[in-house]
Amino acid sequence: MLTIKTDRLVLRDFQASDLSDYGRLWAGVRFQRFCSERESAPDKVDELVKMFIAQALEQPRTQYQLAITTQAGCLIGSCGVRITSLEDQQGSVGIELGEAYWGNDHALEAAHAMLEFGFSNLGLHRIFAETISKNHAAIALARKLGMREEGELRENRWFKAQWWNTTLCSILKPEWEEAPSSNRLEGTPRRTRRH
Repeated sequence: MLTIKTDRLVLRDFQASDLSDYGRLWAGVRFQRFCSERESAPDKVDELVKMFIAQALEQPRTQYQLAITTQAGCLIGSCGVRITSLEDQQGSVGIELGEAYWGNDHALEAAHAMLEFGFSNLGLHRIFAETISKNHAAIALARKLGMREEGELRENRWFKAQWWNTTLCSILKPEWEEAPSSNRLEGTPRRTRRH
């Protein structure tokens, strides 16, 4: 099992026992604000957890969607880095956090750990994130991580009876490595291990 520990969090592979806790996160109304009807369907949570568990067993592994838990083991969200091109050393990053944990930098800590893992462990050169343009908190998080906005795709998503724009942000390995220490979280991640 892949485990990454930060100062306050444990990021680990999903387990079947996470289903009910993960389902509770997805039940939040504000959590679903930028999700399509299909993404927030009740059976989708079961499908996602099964997919995350299966991805962890793939060889070679290219998808790392991890449960975010507190040090005490409470599941509070998920985050991941996915290799989109081995040849071009590209990957995407994403994070979702339960509403009760918004506003206390848990998302920043977890996303920072995933970027570090992507660059240091997976050897990626560029990591990008795509989010709904009205998701200002996600774009602000990307900026805090040192990502740059590359552009906006106009009306490329349709859900909740309207078109949505998406914003693409990215960071390159040299930018990540050269970022001032004040922009980086000290002590994150503490260690990565498999058992």
